[in-house]
Amino acid sequence: MSEDRFIVQIDVDLEDLIPDFLDNRCEDIRSLTDAIGRQDYETIQRIGHSMKGSGRGYGFDDITDVGRHRRGGQGPERG
Repeated sequence: MSEDRFIVQIDVDLEDLIPDFLDNRCEDIRSLTDAIGRQDYETIQRIGHSMKGSGRGYGFDDITDVGRHRRGGQGPERG
């Protein structure tokens, strides 16, 4: 299995915060996976909104993109 690497530019003032930030995003992914399995669209939208709002601020545009994509998903009750 190959290891994908992403290069990001981190503001020096945020460097100490990045490990906890990434740990929290890993937890978000686990929670999203669980919510998707339960078809819990409210949780999917809430986590997606959080990821969308936080990723770019820390220099992780891809996290923002994942959040935008997840937040855009609509459950069957929303048509």
